[in-house]
Amino acid sequence: MVQVPAARTVPVGIDLRAVARLTFRGEVVINGADTSIRIGSPDQVGAVGSIRFFHAQCSFYTENAVLIYGKAVHTVQDVQIDRLGVTAAQTTGTAVVKLTGLLRDIRLGNVYYATDVAKDGYTANDAAIVVLVESNNQGDIFKVEVGGIFQATADKALVVRTNATTPQTANAIQGVSVEHIWAKYNGVAADIAMCAICYVGKCYGNGDVTIQTSANHITVEAGPGVRTLTNDSTNSVVNNFGRSSQGSGAPPAPAVAWPLGSVIHEPADGRAYLRIAKAGTASDFTGLAASRIGSATLDFP
Repeated sequence: MVQVPAARTVPVGIDLRAVARLTFRGEVVINGADTSIRIGSPDQVGAVGSIRFFHAQCSFYTENAVLIYGKAVHTVQDVQIDRLGVTAAQTTGTAVVKLTGLLRDIRLGNVYYATDVAKDGYTANDAAIVVLVESNNQGDIFKVEVGGIFQATADKALVVRTNATTPQTANAIQGVSVEHIWAKYNGVAADIAMCAICYVGKCYGNGDVTIQTSANHITVEAGPGVRTLTNDSTNSVVNNFGRSSQGSGAPPAPAVAWPLGSVIHEPADGRAYLRIAKAGTASDFTGLAASRIGSATLDFP
């Protein structure tokens, strides 16, 4: 256990740099550090890998509860936190978990966040984001798996993006998956941008989901708790319903790699098309009449 009095400043509670094959088998508790757990860092001198926490509890952090940062050429890989419970950011606008830099195979189980009450000299604030996956110029991020995000007070549950100051391309983030999200009521469940290959499972809590134009190959199982879904990507699937924009009033272009049996929404003419062949011609797709599938199922943004 790490307990930092409110009157003192400790930058990092647990700082792991240039280390491999380290397991924390018991319950790890960190209270009051600026960053509770840091794995890798902008100034790391070697690779970090095979790190595992079975259960971590972090309270009254200032910057991040967990920061996983892979520096270029010194990647961070094979990190697993089975269960993470976090309460009370000491400053506003924070990300509870931030994943950035050159990363490979990061696995989080259930991530919980709630705002505590101010106590013992600590302040308590809502977080801005629970899980932030953010590429930067250090390298790409490949394979991030999250079991579930449970949060009552943070503004956004999941954000996938690139850093505005040191950006990377859309393909710099690949293989992000979150099984389910319990979002803040009337908050944001997921906001996905500058990413290729991302899966979001069912969402609850009347939250918003946004798939931005810079995101590609995104799949969302919206679930019963999505308030507003904004799907601006031309290659994404929501509730098994694809979205394409390939030409004025034409069926989705055969060059698009939709599997056989895919139902595609074509925003150019507002119709739905079923892929019945893969010959590489327009006849690969057949238009569906509204009476066959029900117009209510085609109410896409």
